[in-house]
Amino acid sequence: MTVDGAPGGGESGNSGGSSGGATTAEPITVGNVTLSNGMNVGDGVVGVTGAKQNSYGSVTITATEKNGYNSGSFTISKDDSGNVVYTFTVDQNWWFFSNEMGEGWKNEGDSFVLDDTQIAYLQNTYGITLN
Repeated sequence: MTVDGAPGGGESGNSGGSSGGATTAEPITVGNVTLSNGMNVGDGVVGVTGAKQNSYGSVTITATEKNGYNSGSFTISKDDSGNVVYTFTVDQNWWFFSNEMGEGWKNEGDSFVLDDTQIAYLQNTYGITLN
């Protein structure tokens, strides 16, 4: 994914302001998850804005859509049977993503577990793969 830097940002850095425009398209690995589209930061960017490995082994990925008006986080973990579970939690106005996945409107703080079709959508949209 190639994203042009927003006004005020340099090609290789963030201006420190709200319109930074820094983009890292190289794959990034966090825990057992690889983000092939890299990290995208800045105004008007659609994509992953953060990723961290939690102390209990799961990985949480934050993402934004619609110029940052919609945001949420995906937590990728394993259940007691060893199955991988993707849980999405709405951070702000996530009607766009929820609607795309057939979930309809979700309020801030709502969460739902993704099925196989939704996981495929997530992986294709954000370039998420498990190692």
